[in-house]
Amino acid sequence: MFDSIGLRIHNLQKNQRLVDILESSKTADKVYEHQNPFADYVDTETGEIHSSNQSKYLQLKSIHYGDSGKQLTFFKDKKLTSSHYYLGYQVRLDRDYIEFNYSIPKYIFGTNIVQFVPHITEFKNSYGRAHLESMERIQAIIYDRLIFFVKYFLKMQFPLIDSFGWIDLNDVEINRLDICFNQYFESKEKALKYLEYQKRIKKRYLRETSKNKTDWGTSIFLNTGRYAAKIYHKGTEYGSSKGERNHHRKMNKAFKRNLFQVEDVYDTKGKLIKEGLQSHADKILRYEISFKNSMMSHLYRKDVFAKYCIVRKQLEKSYKKVRKIKKRCDRLIEKGAKDPNKELRTLTKEEITEAKIYEKILNKKVSFRLAVGKNTIQNNESLVNLKYSSKGDISLPMETLFSKALVKEMFNVFNDFLQQFKIDVQEKFTDVTKRVMNYNKNVDAYNEHFADYNKKGKQSKINMNKINSILAHLQYHTLDELVKMGIISRSGKYDIKSRLEKLGIKPNQLAVDTMDVHTDLTFKRYIDYQLWDKSPLKTKNKVFI
Repeated sequence: MFDSIGLRIHNLQKNQRLVDILESSKTADKVYEHQNPFADYVDTETGEIHSSNQSKYLQLKSIHYGDSGKQLTFFKDKKLTSSHYYLGYQVRLDRDYIEFNYSIPKYIFGTNIVQFVPHITEFKNSYGRAHLESMERIQAIIYDRLIFFVKYFLKMQFPLIDSFGWIDLNDVEINRLDICFNQYFESKEKALKYLEYQKRIKKRYLRETSKNKTDWGTSIFLNTGRYAAKIYHKGTEYGSSKGERNHHRKMNKAFKRNLFQVEDVYDTKGKLIKEGLQSHADKILRYEISFKNSMMSHLYRKDVFAKYCIVRKQLEKSYKKVRKIKKRCDRLIEKGAKDPNKELRTLTKEEITEAKIYEKILNKKVSFRLAVGKNTIQNNESLVNLKYSSKGDISLPMETLFSKALVKEMFNVFNDFLQQFKIDVQEKFTDVTKRVMNYNKNVDAYNEHFADYNKKGKQSKINMNKINSILAHLQYHTLDELVKMGIISRSGKYDIKSRLEKLGIKPNQLAVDTMDVHTDLTFKRYIDYQLWDKSPLKTKNKVFI
């Protein structure tokens, strides 16, 4: 379920030998040099930096570790991995780290059609099929697999490291992590049909007129400010000019053998012998959220850091109160009301200060490391007692452990994204009206026999005429589409949605044609394709066998 990762190794002075190992490969295709008072250009062949005075030159290594503070020299490189996938990295001398940005499944398998999850075909697999099919179970065990892989990756990139000591994991940061899921359909047509249904669903928290939801034909892109999420047809992406197919064909040609089964293979009678990756990808809709440091930091500060601290709870309470009142005042300003900020003046000075402090906490970035010291752990515990000054100054730890707790919160966001775009089939009009009648009968029975014993009193019945009008429209349109058409108001939508939920009708139910709507969000079909003898999926690899 993990795909692209941003991995950084900090403290270049301490990890000078790692830079030396990367430079010694002499495969760097680009070397950049900026604002260097000593040199005019870098010789990409020798690594020498030549100054305007030809009698002087400096080795690239000496510029790396100079102390003038003005060096912004860095270089990029890429190399072919054992999976025949190009791994890119850069050495940032100006920011004091080595950075790798790459796709984990592509690094291991050469393609992200194969997912980074435990596979039933792996020799070391100790999980039963029921566990491997379950989304919930996979998310519970995938953290340990990720940490194991990152350590393996470092050892593979720096094979001589054992001769002078292991990399200090306190210096290793996970700066970005993408969570993905491949949803399987029976055919390309059904996958694209389901995507068309999803385009009719409005992303929660985005208004109907929002420009943050983009339809690119075979994909949906959502930008919420803190993270980017997308749903796209994998087959279209795989076969595009920048997709994997062209790279796979080049590798096959370069190595003069079929490293990647790109196309379908048939016998002389037209019977399928081996399915190709293109046909396989055509059956997939891919869901993806890219969690950059800003989003991970926000989730950590909001849901993990000092979670049970009494002081933090008070700060959060004031923050929510101030935020709620400000929103109400902003709406009054839009309406041109007299004295729209009247309610703001009811806030105490302490509440405003506490709200600002909590906002600082939410917006403070943190570096997620593979290991941290005992003092850092103590400063990041969920029970840590926060302290701040009357001026609003607060001291927060800048580093913390990349933990299971953080990954769990990331999965919560991803699962919510999956559910928001899960489509269900709308019931027939007559069936739903019968449900309304039964609901009202139950309300009558409750009011007659139990209402007097309940503090909430009598329940309200659903107006048959009003709900029937809405149900008739819902046979052809979603609630969001009815808002755009002006049939219902945006505020009225939520009242209708509440009534529908009482009837057990989900917000993403659509009136669709006779085609079965696929709603399975498990790995069952993925495992079926792994075990299919004609499948192009290759899951045996040296990392997990």
